[in-house]
Amino acid sequence: MSGSHRLRLVAPLLLTCLLIDQITKQLASQTLSPLISKVWLNGVVRLIYAENTGIMQSIGDDLPGEIRLGLFTLLPSLLIIGLLLVVFLRRQPSRIFLIGSSLVIGGGMGNLLDRLFNEGAVIDFVYLVLWGRMTGIFNFADLSITIGTVVLIFLGLARVMRLQRFRT
Repeated sequence: MSGSHRLRLVAPLLLTCLLIDQITKQLASQTLSPLISKVWLNGVVRLIYAENTGIMQSIGDDLPGEIRLGLFTLLPSLLIIGLLLVVFLRRQPSRIFLIGSSLVIGGGMGNLLDRLFNEGAVIDFVYLVLWGRMTGIFNFADLSITIGTVVLIFLGLARVMRLQRFRT
């Protein structure tokens, strides 16, 4: 697949993820409160405004600012650049690989923009109550990263399984 074909597949998906993430975060910051949640679908979906200076479940939010900057801003920046390089330099990537990678990159860029323009914090606003258990609070970027990662993991597992069958 040529570079222009890759760009035509990756760019719209990546930009769509980034735009949806930034628009939903803007709406959340304008319409939600940290004190009052909005409940939908009989309590399954709950919206509440939160800012997270750590990562998932606020892990690391008590670290000194310089360490948080390195771990949660510089390291993700390097990972995004690295994944972009893999996307455009890899020989014959599959469409599924490009889709999964685009979701991870788009979501990563969304959270990175938050950290850069929101004093190191990411805006989160959704949590779910499933089978009586609450998920951690998240945003569209987190969802995009998670789905993209799952796609890449399954792609990797499928490849390993094909190699195993080939060897036996």
